[in-house]
Amino acid sequence: MSSDTLVLMLDVGRSDSKHNDSPVFGLAGLVLPATEVRGFGTWFFKRKADLLAFEIQRSGKHPAVWEKKGSSLYTVTNVGRYRELRTFTNRFFKKIKSIGGFILYVGVTKTHSPGQHNPNRLYAMVLVEAIKRLSEFCEKDVQRSNNLLLVLDEHD
Repeated sequence: MSSDTLVLMLDVGRSDSKHNDSPVFGLAGLVLPATEVRGFGTWFFKRKADLLAFEIQRSGKHPAVWEKKGSSLYTVTNVGRYRELRTFTNRFFKKIKSIGGFILYVGVTKTHSPGQHNPNRLYAMVLVEAIKRLSEFCEKDVQRSNNLLLVLDEHD
């Protein structure tokens, strides 16, 4: 195990009636070459509209504004039941790699009881680690080091 590996113990489990979601908090994202972002967005929009057409139509929203949380889509049941989801996920990863991008994920195990838990501190800690990893990538990849745009979802 490297010295930068963070190992934490969990004291809140899935059986907890109020806090039964994931015992891990993380941030994930894509790193794409700037020249590929527009094309990737179009490709992804088409795949999303195809894969989730039934839910989008049922919502009555335009596909461009309709969203589904990844944690709702990627459940154990859904991954096991829907071959289309597994196929799309493989295509998604291959597409990112084929255009010179990669996936970034940073996560930590929640260690405090719900009463002592500070979600903003946890978010900040994970975000700082993600930015450090992006910075290391930029330092090693001279071609991309001058052009990094970080886009985040809204966070309260």
